[in-house]
Amino acid sequence: LLIKNSARVLKTLPRPIKNFRFLEDPKPLGEKDWEILMTNSVSSTYDLDQVVFNEGDENFSLFRISQGKFRVEKKGRMISELGPPAMFGEMSFLGRFNTSAAIISNENLSVVQIMEYSIVKNVFKLNPELFKLFYWNMAHKLALKLAEYEKDNPRGP
Repeated sequence: LLIKNSARVLKTLPRPIKNFRFLEDPKPLGEKDWEILMTNSVSSTYDLDQVVFNEGDENFSLFRISQGKFRVEKKGRMISELGPPAMFGEMSFLGRFNTSAAIISNENLSVVQIMEYSIVKNVFKLNPELFKLFYWNMAHKLALKLAEYEKDNPRGP
């Protein structure tokens, strides 16, 4: 939904803004950054075919895979597979939207670290530089998803 709405808004903007691209990739979050972000996170283990969340669920958490594989499904069809150190849930986490896809464990003993919004928010109050780095990385990731969506849907939503 976020990508579809963003694509709709993008089409109404003047041409120079439409052609905007990030000039450089953001500095990636390092392991030290992730250690800070993971402060008070909860680890959860999933068995094969166990659902983390379904498409359309409410979500206020960000998930980072630490072990195993998870599949991403839309309308019951697998669209990708994720492994460590990928994260998921960021669109609903950032935009307060319901989840855009289902996430299902693709292996036994798949593990994710779960970061609740309220805890991450407190970490950012203590570390404003991490706040900027995190959101720059998230914006970049969502921009790449939007570009991919536009490539796959040239006529728009």
